[in-house]
Amino acid sequence: MNTPFNLDTEFFRSLLSENKQVLADIATGGVDLTKTVEIEFVCEFPNKDKALQARTEMRKLGDLPDEGLYMIADHSINAGHCNLLICVPMVPEPNAISELEARLTHVAEVCNGDVSGWEFADANN
Repeated sequence: MNTPFNLDTEFFRSLLSENKQVLADIATGGVDLTKTVEIEFVCEFPNKDKALQARTEMRKLGDLPDEGLYMIADHSINAGHCNLLICVPMVPEPNAISELEARLTHVAEVCNGDVSGWEFADANN
């Protein structure tokens, strides 16, 4: 992945440490982290326009890994918010996960969003 902003920050190092621990805990639970799985990154925005703006901003910060996909889930009618979901098939690796999460956090700050985090799309993983 190509990221034009600086990842050499305390925030990124903290995020990386946290994600290493999360993945270690997942592996301890018996999940094989050597296989490619789909990981969903979620960020909530107050409306669809902000989510679309965030998707545009994410694209400016670099490409997703192959087969990565952006989706907009508009919940504004019933719940008053809209999610930007980024679905990426990848081998769960702390650096790649942390980089995407840092990019999404940056965009959330610019577009008035709130990063929910990431998870394996398939609960059986």
